[in-house]
Amino acid sequence: LIISALRVATPLIIVALGVLIAELAGILFLCVEGVMLCGALFGILGGIYFGDPWIGMLMGMLAGVLVGLICAGLFVWVPADQVVIGLAVNIAALGLTSFVFRVATATMPNSIEGVAWGVPEWAVDDALLSFLFNVPPLTWVAAALFIIAWYGLFRTAPGLMLRSVGQSVEAASSAGLNVLLV
Repeated sequence: LIISALRVATPLIIVALGVLIAELAGILFLCVEGVMLCGALFGILGGIYFGDPWIGMLMGMLAGVLVGLICAGLFVWVPADQVVIGLAVNIAALGLTSFVFRVATATMPNSIEGVAWGVPEWAVDDALLSFLFNVPPLTWVAAALFIIAWYGLFRTAPGLMLRSVGQSVEAASSAGLNVLLV
């Protein structure tokens, strides 16, 4: 039960870290659902087309980064409300991903083989080691990203600059920070 909860929560943990960083920078990142939809679509299509779930995960991450960068560009360079842009991207992503998924999967197999990992023979008898080896690998990546994000935001100079821009753009600009670059 705990392993299933960790497996399901891992993508949400990773996305929540991204939204946290955006919020601390002063960006109301409502595009997150559209980014997740595009990442999920390209992750599934990449996994099915290439037959490898790791390539699918990589394609999903790249698609999410691309859509996130498009949203960031719209936030910074288009003089429109962040809420309007976020809702527009979400609605467009919902329609586009639904259409592309139906068209692309009409003649595809229904599933791909998942990634199998298990407990080594030497750790089967120990309950703690058995639990730790059954935790999905991306959950460990999410935990590492959490620690890296905490350290980067609260213990480094770039993190301080990011948080200062999020608190007050005018004060950060008067302190000599390039607000658009941060």
